[in-house]
Amino acid sequence: SDVLMRAASGTPSAIVRMIEKIATVSGGGDPRWYARGLIISMASEMSHIRAGVKIMRQIGLKIPIIPLFEQKQALDNSPAVVQQMLADPHIRASIDRHWEGHFEVMLGYSDSAKEIGVLASRLAIAETVQKLDHLFRHYQVTPVFFHGSGGSVDRGGGWIQEQTAWWPLSA
Repeated sequence: SDVLMRAASGTPSAIVRMIEKIATVSGGGDPRWYARGLIISMASEMSHIRAGVKIMRQIGLKIPIIPLFEQKQALDNSPAVVQQMLADPHIRASIDRHWEGHFEVMLGYSDSAKEIGVLASRLAIAETVQKLDHLFRHYQVTPVFFHGSGGSVDRGGGWIQEQTAWWPLSA
């Protein structure tokens, strides 16, 4: 998010050159053949999303903007950020026209687990998923949740049944 904020303010950036290269390589075809979306890591406020949207508009690339909410404060802020995204007419038009009605959101486990502990992190993510699911249903958007847990128990892994038991049906 910090890199995007600097790039959106006009500072030369590798991320802008990468996005320009995707636009060039896709040559009028579907850019999602080359990049599925722009993941904004450490997203915690709408200004981070707006920076990504600004860069994408300047370049003319139409791939999904995917917020990655990684830390406790970001998880807490995520429903407000997502609601602002869903209420924004330009983002909503992109969801409907270019993102096939899907809205992907990533929820980071390892960063929040390091910050607040394993149980607190799992609970924060579970609460966040439920709140986001409610928003997606209200706005009639299909969510795609990318959940940052997996692998070892320390990184949020374990049995798939344990990990998915609390997910809403949309997930």
